[in-house]
Amino acid sequence: MCICVIQSPLSLSKQIRSLVKIVPTINIPELVSGPRRQQAKTKREDITTDHLPSAYRKGFRLQFIPLIRQYTSTLAPWEAPIESDIMAFFATVFDLEVEAVECDLVSIVTKLVDDRLSEWRNKFATAAMTALERLFDTLHLNTPEERAEYVGWLLGTDDKCCPFYYKECEPGETPGIFQSSLISATLGAHYILTASIDKLEQTSDTRPVGALVLAVQAVRFF
Repeated sequence: MCICVIQSPLSLSKQIRSLVKIVPTINIPELVSGPRRQQAKTKREDITTDHLPSAYRKGFRLQFIPLIRQYTSTLAPWEAPIESDIMAFFATVFDLEVEAVECDLVSIVTKLVDDRLSEWRNKFATAAMTALERLFDTLHLNTPEERAEYVGWLLGTDDKCCPFYYKECEPGETPGIFQSSLISATLGAHYILTASIDKLEQTSDTRPVGALVLAVQAVRFF
């Protein structure tokens, strides 16, 4: 609430009691404080791309997020980029000074990055299940028993040498590690999601080892 003090004209003489008028401020939008203003603040979990300034939305979707995903693919599996790296990419894409980005915008951008990276990781699981279903169809494995037997063979008995790791898996020969059709198709989901990045804009020459591990895990566990 706002306290407006109305003083008597005689206030310069001896102590004269002031008249105090209490005015509720809940319906005065120009004032920052007040219950309505506090309730209007968006919770982090409710942030969407609608909270981004409209001038950023297209570049955010087509350039910034693919770059973040490409960069994250070079990190250790399940590792996420830190805030300073995120905002450095944001500033580069939109030609801004990092120091000039307002705190509210930083909160919006980092929350949306968390969401998009979660979606990116989930795509590996979806791609792995799709690839396995296609493989079943190609091999005409239609019954649950046939599929279970084949999956048991794919997983093998040694975690360090699973048949599904390899492009070919014949007795005594295992060429093309991590090049099986299952892993390749699953890893392909990552390249689809980063396809809008121009080759000149690649963030690093480092191979996407994190994305590869996520693809292998997705095939193994999904």
